[in-house]
Amino acid sequence: MARRTPSEVAWQRWRRGKSARTALGLLLFVCFLASIESVAVFNSGGFLSAGIHGTSRTGSSSRQRRSSSSTSQPLLSGQTWSERGWTLPRVARSAAGDAKELDSDAVIKYFAAILIQMSAIAAFFYALDAAVKSLGVAVPEWAVFGLFFGMSIRSRIFSPLDNSRPNIDKAVAGKSTGGFNDRKMPGWTPPGIFFPIMWILIVAPLRATASLLVWQQVGHLCDATLLVLMFHLSIGDTWNTVNNVERRLGAAVPGVLCVWASALLAAFAYSLVLPFAGQVLLPTCLWLTVAAALVTDTWRINSQGVEEPLFPYRGSARTEFWFLPAAK
Repeated sequence: MARRTPSEVAWQRWRRGKSARTALGLLLFVCFLASIESVAVFNSGGFLSAGIHGTSRTGSSSRQRRSSSSTSQPLLSGQTWSERGWTLPRVARSAAGDAKELDSDAVIKYFAAILIQMSAIAAFFYALDAAVKSLGVAVPEWAVFGLFFGMSIRSRIFSPLDNSRPNIDKAVAGKSTGGFNDRKMPGWTPPGIFFPIMWILIVAPLRATASLLVWQQVGHLCDATLLVLMFHLSIGDTWNTVNNVERRLGAAVPGVLCVWASALLAAFAYSLVLPFAGQVLLPTCLWLTVAAALVTDTWRINSQGVEEPLFPYRGSARTEFWFLPAAK
C-alpha cells in the first residue's frame, strides 16, 4: 500500500471530523424535535391530567387489575410503601385532577447542562493536547485508556447538575437508594449487584478501549469523533439527574431514548475512523437497550392509577445548577 502524503492524511481526518460533526448535529436536531413533540403533546391534552385518566381507573375493576399484576405490588412483601419507610413515587403524590404544566425552565436547564458539560470537557481535552504539545512528550497508551475509563464513570464532575448516583452498597443489599428500590420496579429487574458489574467492569472498559483505538488514529484528544462519545456521556449524566435525583419517571423515558440514540451515534462516529472501534461500542448499545426497556416498564408500573406525563412538569421537582443559589 502506497504511503499517504501529509495532505492526504489531513484531508482524511477532515472528512472524518466532518462526518462526526454532521452526525452530532443530527442528534441535537432529533433531541430538539423530541422536546417540541413533548410540548405538542402537552398542548393537545394527551397527558394533561392525572385525574382525567385516574378517575376512570377507580373502582372495583381497577382494583382487580392492580391485584392481578405481580409487578404492581410493593416490593418484597405486602407491606405498603409507608410501612417500609420508603418515599412514595412522585406520581403517587400528585393530587388527582391536577393538570400537569410543562416545566420549561427544567427543559432549558437540561439542554444548557449538556452544552456546559460538553464545553468543559472539550476545553479540558484541548488543554491536555496543548500541554502534551508544549512539553513534547509521548503520551502512553495506558494513560489514554485510564483517562477515558475515568471519563466513562466520572464524567459527571463536569456537569452543572446534581448527578448523584445510586448508593452501590444499598443497591446490592436491596435497600432503597436513588433510582433503585425507591419506586416500584418490574419483576424482571436484575439484582442490584448486576449494575456496578456492568458499568464498571464491562461498559467502562469497552468505552475506554474504543476511545484508545480512535485516539491512535487521530493523534489528539480534542477531536470531533471522541467528543461524540463525550456528548453521549453528557446526555447520560443529565438523564441521571432526571431519573435518579429528581425522580421524574415519565420524563426519564424519552430521556433514556436520547441516551440510547447518542450511544448509537458514538458507535457510528467511531466506526467512521476505525470500524473495529465502532464494533467495540456495540455491546454498550445493547446494554442501554435493556436499560431503556427497564426505565419504560418502571414508568408503566408506577403510572397505574395516576398518569405520569412523558415530560417534566412543574411542581414535581426543581432543577438547579450547583453553582447558582437555589430559587425560593
